[in-house]
Amino acid sequence: REAKKKGAKVLSLVNAAGSTLARESDLTLLLNCGPEVGVAATKSFTAQVVVANLLVDNLVGRRNGRGEEVAGMVEEALSGEPTVKEIARMYRERSDFYFIGRGYHYPMALEGALKMKELSYIHAEGMAAS
Repeated sequence: REAKKKGAKVLSLVNAAGSTLARESDLTLLLNCGPEVGVAATKSFTAQVVVANLLVDNLVGRRNGRGEEVAGMVEEALSGEPTVKEIARMYRERSDFYFIGRGYHYPMALEGALKMKELSYIHAEGMAAS
């Protein structure tokens, strides 16, 4: 609302078409990733990151079929479940986790720490690498 008061156009990425944010935005990109079952909102966060990256690619003129590339990367990530389970077993006794990211990976570090805290109630911090 504050941005609109100052004359800015508002673009939103939302998962719910009728949400307040969607209604108050000038342009809305609907994520259509389905309802979130848990508190962590992993599907909608991941969809926002993917759509935002594709949007930036288009804004800067990189229109070289990255949608298919991104879809392949998502498939690859989803196929890694056995590896994730193995890593989880290795670290299950830990009580502190630090997620470190540099540049545009820093928000991923923050989100990773938030998800760890929300889902396991274990101490976790997201930090910027310099």
